[in-house]
Amino acid sequence: MKRNWTLGEIEDLRIMIEVEGLSHREAAEALGRTKQSVCHKARIYKFKSSYFMDKRKKIELKNLVENSTIDKNAICKRLKITKRSLNYRMELMYKTCNLTNIRNKGLFKNNGKKWSQEEDDFIYKNYYKIGRLKTAKALGRTLGALKKRMFDNIDKKLLEKGFYTKGWNFKERTRMWKESRDL
Repeated sequence: MKRNWTLGEIEDLRIMIEVEGLSHREAAEALGRTKQSVCHKARIYKFKSSYFMDKRKKIELKNLVENSTIDKNAICKRLKITKRSLNYRMELMYKTCNLTNIRNKGLFKNNGKKWSQEEDDFIYKNYYKIGRLKTAKALGRTLGALKKRMFDNIDKKLLEKGFYTKGWNFKERTRMWKESRDL
């Protein structure tokens, strides 16, 4: 038997979905309606559900994504959500749904830390002795940042000695720098 919706039930449904963040299934159980009926009413009245059911689930998702090593399927099982829903929530929180990118975001990041003279000297002495990977790890910098700093410094030092470096490739610049070190 079909029951008509009362204005009170519609308002309760709005509060459950928009304010409390209940899912359609949970709202249907609370109102004594079918899930299809609740979904239909929510669609008609354009009730926007919050993308997190509550703060506890948001915190739990953040911990699972950032601080654990489990994959997306395990996260979905633990939070009782679909993979599509997980991707949507990750996209809203992190602007990406790639777990590896999110988890590696903080590694080797110096947040705009300035290069010191000691670091420049360390690069100058050790770049070719111990290699760029070990030099980068010793300084806590990324390889890209180290390479950029290395060749920015090479250009400065070569210009100080009277060499024009614009347009040279890395091999020529490095060769000239090695030769100028010996001078």
